[in-house]
Amino acid sequence: MATPNNSRLSVGPWGVRLTPTAQSSSKPSKAPSKASRNDAGLSLNHVIGTTAESPNSLTTLSSKRLLAFTAGAAAVICTFDQDLNFTQRFYRARPTAIPLNPILAVYGPSTPTSSTASFRARPANRDSIAPAAPFSPSTDYTDSPGGKSWTARERVKAATCVSFSPDGRYLAVGETGYKPRVLIFSTSKESSHDSPLTCLPDHTFGVRCVAFSPNSQYLASLGAANDGFLYIWSINSRNGSASLYASNKCTSNICQIAWMGSNLITVGTRHVKVWRLDGSTTTTPVTTPVKALAGFFSHSQNSNGSHRILHGRNCLLGSMLEGTFTAVAPISRSQAIVCSDSGDVCLLDDSDGCQRLSQVTNVGFFITAASVCPTGELLITGKGVMKCFDLKSFLGTKSSPPSPPPEDSSEGSDNLVVALAPLGQHMVTINDRRVIKLIKPPNPGDCEDLQTALQLPAHGGPVLGVRPLPKNDVLSAAFFTWSADGTILFWAADGVCKRQFNIDLDQPDESDPAPMNELKVVRTLSSEKVMITGDKLGCIRFIDENTGACTFSLKAHVGEITDIAVLESRSLVASCGRDRTVQVFRRTTHGWELQQTLDEHVGAVTGLVFTADGKQLISCSSDRTVVVREGLCRTENGELLTAFVILRTITLKATPTSMALLTDRNDSLFISTIDRNIFKYNLLTGHQMNSFKASDSEGGDAVVLSSLIHLTSVNGSNILAGVSSTDKSLRLYDENGSILGKDWGHTEGITDITIISTKVKPKSNDIIKKCLVTVAVDGTVFIWTFGARQPPKQDLSSSMELMGLNTNKDLLGGKPPLRRVLSQSEMARFRHGSPEQEDTTTPTVPPKRAHRSLEKRTSRFSLAQTPKLDPAPSSYDSGGRPRRPRLNRSPSPPSPHRKSPRVAVHRKSSLDTSMRRGTRPAAATTPVSNPAELANGTDVICRALRSYRRKLAATNDNLPPEMLRELERELTLTVRAVGEKAIRANHAFEETVMAKVLSQYSEKLLEVLGEKLSAQATAASKDPINTEEDTAAAADEKPVFVEERRRTSRSEMSTCTTLHETT
Repeated sequence: MATPNNSRLSVGPWGVRLTPTAQSSSKPSKAPSKASRNDAGLSLNHVIGTTAESPNSLTTLSSKRLLAFTAGAAAVICTFDQDLNFTQRFYRARPTAIPLNPILAVYGPSTPTSSTASFRARPANRDSIAPAAPFSPSTDYTDSPGGKSWTARERVKAATCVSFSPDGRYLAVGETGYKPRVLIFSTSKESSHDSPLTCLPDHTFGVRCVAFSPNSQYLASLGAANDGFLYIWSINSRNGSASLYASNKCTSNICQIAWMGSNLITVGTRHVKVWRLDGSTTTTPVTTPVKALAGFFSHSQNSNGSHRILHGRNCLLGSMLEGTFTAVAPISRSQAIVCSDSGDVCLLDDSDGCQRLSQVTNVGFFITAASVCPTGELLITGKGVMKCFDLKSFLGTKSSPPSPPPEDSSEGSDNLVVALAPLGQHMVTINDRRVIKLIKPPNPGDCEDLQTALQLPAHGGPVLGVRPLPKNDVLSAAFFTWSADGTILFWAADGVCKRQFNIDLDQPDESDPAPMNELKVVRTLSSEKVMITGDKLGCIRFIDENTGACTFSLKAHVGEITDIAVLESRSLVASCGRDRTVQVFRRTTHGWELQQTLDEHVGAVTGLVFTADGKQLISCSSDRTVVVREGLCRTENGELLTAFVILRTITLKATPTSMALLTDRNDSLFISTIDRNIFKYNLLTGHQMNSFKASDSEGGDAVVLSSLIHLTSVNGSNILAGVSSTDKSLRLYDENGSILGKDWGHTEGITDITIISTKVKPKSNDIIKKCLVTVAVDGTVFIWTFGARQPPKQDLSSSMELMGLNTNKDLLGGKPPLRRVLSQSEMARFRHGSPEQEDTTTPTVPPKRAHRSLEKRTSRFSLAQTPKLDPAPSSYDSGGRPRRPRLNRSPSPPSPHRKSPRVAVHRKSSLDTSMRRGTRPAAATTPVSNPAELANGTDVICRALRSYRRKLAATNDNLPPEMLRELERELTLTVRAVGEKAIRANHAFEETVMAKVLSQYSEKLLEVLGEKLSAQATAASKDPINTEEDTAAAADEKPVFVEERRRTSRSEMSTCTTLHETT
């Protein structure tokens, strides 16, 4: 059990805290039972830019040519070669990262004892108890409420300070934010970049400075102003573990710390102090009641008594009492240069242990950084000014300080250098625009012409957006970014800056109180090789991609332009703004002209997008509506004009923040809203298809996705990628709302996201992977890789064989079974008809003309012989032959020697009557029970025949001979069935009626069909394209068809004669 973490109780003899907060026990914390969900394999691949703002954010190691600086939540290490080519490595640690080295407890485990439960419950003491360390067992994943891996306040921690150990084995990184940590990483290339060796979670609010001692034995960490504690950690050189050596508290605002031999120097506001490790004493036993109470809650204090009180002594400032000391540069084990914001350069001499501070000179400008060059010169820098002094002559000056010279502005640079450090034969500088440069050390007294050897890629300011470039870009750039000052940078996939454009923005007059103009939106139109920009004043400019010159500009909106959409296929450009309008421009021979103004919205239009086919234009507005417009085209004077009309309006419950269309479809639209939801709508109907909350599976807080894009994974599934300024996170979701991955890296508001493609080699055309690019206000550009992580393949064969299961894959029993499920139409063929009936009712696709041939097919209804008509309604079967009586029929199966056609038309008696009636062929002769149905059917067939005759007379199309024979056969059978129906009904059939029926349904129709066939044969003979083979085939078909028709006519006449005699 552990002691409550109360800073009021853990005090020393002078009322200062001697030991850090309660830490976890010496037993290593167990790994989380459920890893953070990242199925998409999201990982950081490259970092562009830095967030360094002070000398504490930069460190170098000249012996190994290493440079480290902070970039958002990561620390970046650059390794340089002799030609200044460099490679990057990134070090980050999630709040749930488990260090490799366990942290030894100062007061024991962090879990409170039962005796202190009532003490913690008191209102007077509840607020003074700090939370437990994040790596203690009490905050393990399995014990956290709701199974959360970490809370929203713990997700983002910005890296603020870095330091190399002089032996080059370790890198210390300090964080700021909720529960900050000091992380110690191994600089070995084989070590993990996400798991630190040691984690020190003892500071509150933030870590301002970290510094290794010259012998790499100690690490000093200083907390932020609200924390103020200074810890000296003893570092194990073998595994990088840390243990507390000494501690104290600084009550002043500290700007920088540095080691001078075995002593530590801190400088700040009216503060220069030397801390001595040699004079530190161990803690004394508690004797006072307050100390006894503290000892009661810290009964498990280590018996070795290794924790010490760090002793320090202030320097006498004299006339510089009101100064703020901003930089310190050690020059030996007992001397250091200390500089102030007023330009004072002082020497701190501790040769005899008296720590004398004496002013040497005044450079006359605000000093931000000081360092000793590799050649031995002292380099001091400030705003646009850099001074170089010979160190030997500088230290030999014993005269009084000279008068401050005027500020030197001969360089003409307004950049403020905030950090300075030596690296090999060069000096590394970071200015206030967060640009890192490697310069050659100047000569003493000659700092006017500084030579820049290398400039690391950086945007140099807040980045407002990012967009991909087409693959045929001449500079091999993959994407471009822009900032508010009009700077557009083109980047390769490996982070190399290829080109830069500076857009001239119209700024208001100095007397005008209007705000400064800013660049807001940039898009590319590759078909016209131009870039379209929109600014805060509502102006649109068309920039040439090759030269960067403005070719056309116009005033499009009254206020700020919020978005621009382009349509490559028709060279259309649409813009929207806060003036609630959408403007559509088209390309002309004289430039660009306004095509249409759309004003359907009543609020600021925030988003605009064209569908891939260009048929629709979609806009979203702060009035909580999404308007879908349809494009209408017409040709005028040889030019294609497009106008958009409103198709439908989608009303939302909250203001939309971003839209995204599916890349492979034009009917689905995803919309993220300010109420932290994502909706999916069908553009064809306007109906909502799906919606989900932008949260995670671990129960974390939902976020607002300010930018949303659609991408396709490796396996072809749809993925939604979005960034959120709520928690500065990057998230991946599937279409159903399940989170696939999330990560953090930026420390300020994320502004945009896009997707790019990378290749194996620059000359290769095979795309191997896709990357996500995110930009933020902190000036950094992060390139992420993603892809489904392959689960570890587990060979279950051995374990199954141990259980007695055979895993031989060649066995037939191990193969999947065969499956063939018949459809309803196939089942109907089996239930209601024979194959012959199938052939007469199922339409077939005619074969090619070259292989066309007519074969004589026997019909079940033979018209060559005159049938004998029996009065019984069922005296004839479906083939027109007399049916044998069924009386006294044996149930045994028929003899195999007797070939009966009834076997092929056998029907199951269990079949539903309605189903049989719905699927029975037209030639069926089963009597209909309802006379009204027969009368209606007769009326319908008469109307259909009349309509069919009109179509035959009106059309010029030709019918295939197979279809003509099929129609003739069906009509003949229909006439026969009508005659049988009349006989069965015992109604007298007058000769005139029968003649009328026969003439109407037989002769006239046969004449029409004959005329159609003759016309078809005539047209075929006149067709010059027909080959000799086609002509021969037509000649063979005509006699056969004519002969068939003659036989059919003779059979009809015989049938009519028989009917007349019977009547």
